[in-house]
Amino acid sequence: MSLRRKVVIILSILLAVLVLVMVLSARTIVFEGYNHIEEQSIENELLRIRNIIETDASAMETSAFDYSRWDDTYNFVETRDPAFIEDNFYSLTYEDFMLDSVIILNTEREVLFAAFYEDESLVDVPQGLLDLVINTERLAIRTDETDLIYGFIQWGDMPVMAASTPILTDEGEGPVRGAIIWLRLMDADEIQRLSEVSRMTLSLNTFNASNLPQEWQTAREELSTDTTQWIHPIDSQTITGFIRLNTFDESPIALLRVELPRDIYQQGQNSLKWLIITSVSIAVITFMAVNLLFERLVIHPISDLSVAVREIGEGGTNITIPAQDHNDEIGQLARTMQSTFTMLSQTQDHLKLSEERLKTVVSSAPIILLSLDQAGTFTLMEGRGLNDIHAKPGEHVGKTVFDVYSDKPILLNDIRRALNGESFNDLVDFSDDVTLEVWYSPVTDHGKVEGVICVATNTTERKQTEDALRAAKEAAESASQSKSTFLANMSHELRTPLNAIIGFIGIMLMGNTLVEKDRNRAERIRVNGERLLSLIDDILDLSRIEAGRVTLVPEEVHLREEIRRLEKRYLEDAKEKNVELNVTISDDVPDIIRIDRDAFPKIIDNLLSNAVKFTREGNVEMFVMRSGGNMNIIVSDTGVGIPPHMHQVIFESFRQIDDSSTREFGGMGLGLAIVHHLCKAMGGTIQLESAVNQGTTFTITLPVL
Repeated sequence: MSLRRKVVIILSILLAVLVLVMVLSARTIVFEGYNHIEEQSIENELLRIRNIIETDASAMETSAFDYSRWDDTYNFVETRDPAFIEDNFYSLTYEDFMLDSVIILNTEREVLFAAFYEDESLVDVPQGLLDLVINTERLAIRTDETDLIYGFIQWGDMPVMAASTPILTDEGEGPVRGAIIWLRLMDADEIQRLSEVSRMTLSLNTFNASNLPQEWQTAREELSTDTTQWIHPIDSQTITGFIRLNTFDESPIALLRVELPRDIYQQGQNSLKWLIITSVSIAVITFMAVNLLFERLVIHPISDLSVAVREIGEGGTNITIPAQDHNDEIGQLARTMQSTFTMLSQTQDHLKLSEERLKTVVSSAPIILLSLDQAGTFTLMEGRGLNDIHAKPGEHVGKTVFDVYSDKPILLNDIRRALNGESFNDLVDFSDDVTLEVWYSPVTDHGKVEGVICVATNTTERKQTEDALRAAKEAAESASQSKSTFLANMSHELRTPLNAIIGFIGIMLMGNTLVEKDRNRAERIRVNGERLLSLIDDILDLSRIEAGRVTLVPEEVHLREEIRRLEKRYLEDAKEKNVELNVTISDDVPDIIRIDRDAFPKIIDNLLSNAVKFTREGNVEMFVMRSGGNMNIIVSDTGVGIPPHMHQVIFESFRQIDDSSTREFGGMGLGLAIVHHLCKAMGGTIQLESAVNQGTTFTITLPVL
């Protein structure tokens, strides 16, 4: 489709939309205005009808009032003189006041007079109507001199307009002797009279009548609430309004329908028609003018540009772009196209050179570069790494990877993942002697996967190295387990005879059979035996810890007694070295805690042992305090200290500051390793603060149960 035709279509659609919007807007505005005027007019007419009925009822009440406030009527209630009736309630009275019935009751609701005007003569009031009046208290009972009422009652299917006034003297004095009740039937004659008075077409139906036409049923539903009138357009020529008439107690009794011609609506239709004709005429004239200007200023220059661009696309050279002398956007576009055409020629030359270079780089790189479309079809296959999988560049282009490598399930599963939009890398055993690491990158367009780029490298040597390292690690772990088992067995075999030796030496020292020289030798054997036994115990503990055979069982432990026992054990050693040992237990620390009975004293034993052992002079302090739900144990000394580079490794097995420490202070470097493992197993922590020749502080935090 040509640009010219597109412009015509666009302008046509635009103008059509504008006309449509104008018409709809005008229709809405005009109709809303005229509908509002029409609705207001109908409401005024309905109000006029209501006022006419209200006026008739009020006039009937006024005339009844004139007869009720009269000495003759007042006396009639007592005398019941027939002459009063004959002189005042004859046919002309009913015709003048448009009455259908007059009823006079005394205060006991006894009927003093009742007559019904029918066919220009007076007859008895129908018994049903008479009973209705007598039983309607608002009509029959008048006790208040000022109580004047009028309204409607329902007699069968007939609404009746009624007015009731109390019977008093001329001066309005009482007591009230009864009531005069005037009735007017709202029958067809009355509705016809109201139609003539109002100059409108009226009709009436009782509110609860059956078999009403649909319009009347809808009106009844609308007027069942507090709404007293409802307007309903029938067609473009007629509109109706409904008025609800109520009884004395505001219950609905009848619906009055008013029918009117829609003159205002017809005026609105005529106004809208002329507005549409005017809008369409303006739109047609505007369309022709805009199309002519657009053809001259836009279409023709763009058509010339299109011819020039087509010649460029066909490979033309030395082409001059037209319309470059225009001083508008088209001229700027023409000049830009001329510059772009010049640059495009230069770019094409550079692009050809770049493509050759890229192809050379990819072909010589030790990688495999693959490109697949969304169906898994190869669109690119390059790289020197293709030699490792016995393939040639471009060999499988046009084929699907699912056909070419149907025997490589891992590769095909990875391709499916990438086609689902996942970017990742994976190792693929391409053959028994070739392992590839492949990077998968989906190619997307507006969130839709259009293909996959795969870059693969040969990682066979690296995988073999990783397998070797993994095997070495497993062998080292196995050796470590064997070491722990050996140490445990060896320690057990040493401990049994050593306990016997220490026992026998103890028996020898209990007697007095040894000379002083032999006693000293025996004491040295006992001391070194106990030291060796302690070392074996540490080896056994560490072996159990490393083998994962340590089970902690929380029990009730007398904390203060246990700590004082350990304090007493090291007081003698500290005193021999002229070192002061102080243990402080905070008052908020409970006497009994639940903790492992063996692990807890072993932690304190090792910390106090190290503190006393590595302190040449000064003091060793131990503080036990509570912090929230934890217990803190702080052991500090003024000993040799630990250099910073050893802080991270001092908790490893068989670790001491240096070899000289072993020679001077003894020990195998197992105590802190055991403390570290036990703290961790108990859910606690251990922290170290130390400097060379300035002492060491260990802070243990354990949860309190």
